[in-house]
Order: sequence, then structure tokens, then C-alpha cells
Amino acid sequence: MDRIFSPVGQGCFAIEKFSKKTVVVFDCGTLTRIGNQTRTDFINQRIKEEIHCDEIIRYVFISHLDIDHVNGLAYLLWNYTVNEVVLPLLYDESKELYLGKNALSDSEEFNRLRFLIERPVEFVQEYSRYHHTKTTFVAPVGEFGIEQKWDMSTCYSGKEFHINKWVFVPFNFQYRENTLKLKKNLLDMGVNLDKIKDRSVDILKDSDLVIRIKKAYKRIDNDLNQNAMTVYSGPKEYSHYQTKMLTHGIPIVCGRNTPKKLTRAGCLYTGDYNASTNERWDNLKCSYRPYWDNIGLLQVPHHGSEDCYNDQMGYDDCLLIINAGTKNDYHHPNPSVLYSLYKTNNTVIWVSEEESSAMQFKILRRKSIVAKRI
Repeated sequence: MDRIFSPVGQGCFAIEKFSKKTVVVFDCGTLTRIGNQTRTDFINQRIKEEIHCDEIIRYVFISHLDIDHVNGLAYLLWNYTVNEVVLPLLYDESKELYLGKNALSDSEEFNRLRFLIERPVEFVQEYSRYHHTKTTFVAPVGEFGIEQKWDMSTCYSGKEFHINKWVFVPFNFQYRENTLKLKKNLLDMGVNLDKIKDRSVDILKDSDLVIRIKKAYKRIDNDLNQNAMTVYSGPKEYSHYQTKMLTHGIPIVCGRNTPKKLTRAGCLYTGDYNASTNERWDNLKCSYRPYWDNIGLLQVPHHGSEDCYNDQMGYDDCLLIINAGTKNDYHHPNPSVLYSLYKTNNTVIWVSEEESSAMQFKILRRKSIVAKRI
């Protein structure tokens, strides 16, 4: 199997290619523009370069519904055979959060995103090449079957998706209090939520509304990324696999973990998960306890933002990947994060929009078993 982190800049597009032309996608979006291209054109170009037209996309996992993680989804559905799209199930308040957060984007992009947020099943069917793509929702952690009555398209967090003996395990972490806090902030700033939802309203033309939306989000900026779906991809049990680095990207922090071969084949895709507190980091580790010793690659959350980083990330003996544009307005990756990782003597690779920063790994079977970490 080949694992590829495509150079899309301020966003994420990662793929895993199995035998028999089977592909799995983890997020597909960016905020980066190249030359005269729009950012949607840029991500679509990368998708076209990475996935051949006759390959079958078995799963598309979307961590959360921000434009920089989904603005390539329509192109992906329209141009390829996609069997299943796996999305985090959202509270109504969370839908409002994503609508408000992305309301200041390009109007065409935002209208497409609004369609995805409000009517995800219809969105997938509308853009699906053969109109048979399945949509599956992952319920928030700990809530499946307790108070709500989920339908057949919803699964619990921690459900295993399979390709032969390889598993993909999503956990949907949602903190409802943050979405309620945002809703209150928007109302306090005099922002009419119905106006954000109204498809006939061009929000960008209302400069006063734009300012008030920005202020409302700035008040809780550190809490916006606590709602995210993480995904483990790897063997179910500790087994005969190893990871060989085929390209070396741009190592921005070099440490002991720079071998061409890694002894653990699993990868944890974190999206914009907020791991800043020890409680949230422990929640992540506890959720993936059966698989944690298989993780050799860890995606640093939220493009290396200090608001989502935890110092413990550097102490798990993993190769760390940061997806971020070289020119972004958010100062990603944050220097304090890089310095913290430097102190752990670990290796961090920055995948940007530059072609030379692309990372590709080959997952191979190995003859002997390396002892588990204790």
C-alpha cells in the first residue's frame, strides 16, 4: 500500500492506494491559491494528479466541514467512482458554527459548502458520478443509541471500516457547549443566523455583518476546533508491517526518527482536533488504545496551530506530519510548536504547496516482529 500526503498547502489531501486500484481519501481541500488558479481549481488539479481515472475510491473520510478540508469533494465525486463518503454527524448548533465560520468565503464555494452542511446526503448524490455513493455518518463519541434514535446510515464512533485486514477507525469528537457559546456570541453581536442560512443573501456585500461575524468568532477562536473526526488507518493488531519512506519532503525539525523505514505502519489523521489540554489528549489516546502501538505516523492537528497542540505529541516515537501553506494568515505552523517538538528530538515534516514537500510512504510486510512499546 502507498500512503501519500499531497502538497496542497493550507489544507489537507491524503490518500492511501491499495492493490486492485483501490483508493482511500482523507480530507480533500485547501485555502491555497497558485498563480491565477482559484483554490478550488488548485485542489482539483492535485486530485487529478494523484488519482487515476480508473481507480476506485472505496472510502472518503472527512474530518470536519471547513472549506480547507472539503472544497475538492464535489470534483472527487463527479470525476471518480466513490463507494462511500464518511462524515461526522453534526448537531444543529455545529452546522450553524460551520456556516458562520465559512460565511466569509467565496460565494460559490460557500454555497456549495452550505449545501453539504445542510443536506449532505443530497449533496453526495447530486455530485456523485453514478449516483450510488453511500453516505455514512459517525455519531459523536459516547452518544450512539443512548438518547437519539439514529437511522441506518449512522454508525458509532470507533466502528471499524475494512479493506481486507486493514482497518479505518473514525472517532467523532464534539463539544456541544462550544457551539452553544458561539451561537450566543453571534446573537450578542446582532448577527441574524437566518441571514447566514439564507441562500439568496450575499454576506460578503454586507461589510458591517462581516465585521460582526469576525468579532463573534474571535471571542472563542481557541475553541472552534474541538469538533473534529479523527481516523486511524492501519493494521488491527500489531503485525508484520513496516513503512518505507519513498520521498523525504521538507524536514523542518530533525531528530532521531529519520530512518528510511519505520517499524509501525499505522497513521492517525487528526484533522483540526483540539488536543491542547491533557484531558483531550488522553481522550484521544484512550479512544485508540487498541491501535496506539501501531501508530508510526501522526498528523499534527490544525496545521501546527499552538491552540490545538499538546507537548505530549512529541513523545510517542512517531514521525510527525504538518500540512500547512508556506504563505498563510494564521502563522501555521506555529514557531512555539516547532520548538516544543525540537526539544523532544523528534522529526517533523512540513507538507506545503511546494511539489518537493510531498510525502509518499510504502507499507510493506516484514519478516520479523518488532517488540511492542511498553
